[in-house]
Amino acid sequence: AESSSAAAIIIPSALSTSKKSAIKSDNPKLCFAKLLGLYMPADKPKPGVHKAAVIGAGAEIAKSAHIGAYAVIGEGSKVDSGAVISSGVIIGESVYIGEDTVINPNVTVYKGVSIGKRVIIHGGGVIGGDGFGYAKDGDSYYKVPQVGNVVIEDDVEIGSNVTIDRATIGSTIIKRGTKIDNLVQIGHNDIIGENSVICAQTGISGSSVVGRRCTFAGQVGVSDHVNIGENVIVGAQSGIPSDVEGNQVLLGSPVVPIMQAKRQYGAFAKLPKLIIKVSQLIKRIDDLEKRLAEIDGRK
Repeated sequence: AESSSAAAIIIPSALSTSKKSAIKSDNPKLCFAKLLGLYMPADKPKPGVHKAAVIGAGAEIAKSAHIGAYAVIGEGSKVDSGAVISSGVIIGESVYIGEDTVINPNVTVYKGVSIGKRVIIHGGGVIGGDGFGYAKDGDSYYKVPQVGNVVIEDDVEIGSNVTIDRATIGSTIIKRGTKIDNLVQIGHNDIIGENSVICAQTGISGSSVVGRRCTFAGQVGVSDHVNIGENVIVGAQSGIPSDVEGNQVLLGSPVVPIMQAKRQYGAFAKLPKLIIKVSQLIKRIDDLEKRLAEIDGRK
């Protein structure tokens, strides 16, 4: 940083520099994020409804909201003040969009979904599609009607092409402050706890509960009807088949505490040589048994 062309740098409070003007902070990354927002604020489109938008009967659009071209707002839906509905967004019937929420292009929000304040949903997401539910009927499957909804609380961010399924009955709930990366699947009736982070390509099966402040790295898989405690960190490509207590760091498939997983991986790396060594020992034992048999035969 000191050798860069930057006029000033942000450094931890415990450090010092004689080469640059510096901003000292106990949390440099947070300080950097706030400064970026001040110097390069996000563009916000002008309020109003584009002439190419379609607004259903009884829909309420706040005067300070923006509705982009070819967006569709379903009957009886409400878009609150400062909300941005971008081009090509489809909002179903009886949907609520909270204040200052931003829904980016080509998102689909199905009937009855409730979205809180200051939510960001990136392009291509599908919120409130049917959950994956079927009853076996002889050799075929009978579709279980998915009559619940999705509730997204305040200050949630949802990445591109995320799918959050509506509940069979009741609600699928994404609680306040949670951040969801691209290409994540949230199943029907799931509850994701406050201020959790779910990274790309994670899939959470239906009727599972994730506690507050959990972090799932990429490609984590969670079975259905699983309860995960608070403050759980799960490493990439891990599988969670059953309930997990809180305040743990886990890794592997199935997950185990991370230090145990590291020992297991270390053992796995030794397996090829171990197999060769065991094969050699078996051959030596076979040879010894043959020689012993020959000696016994001479007697």
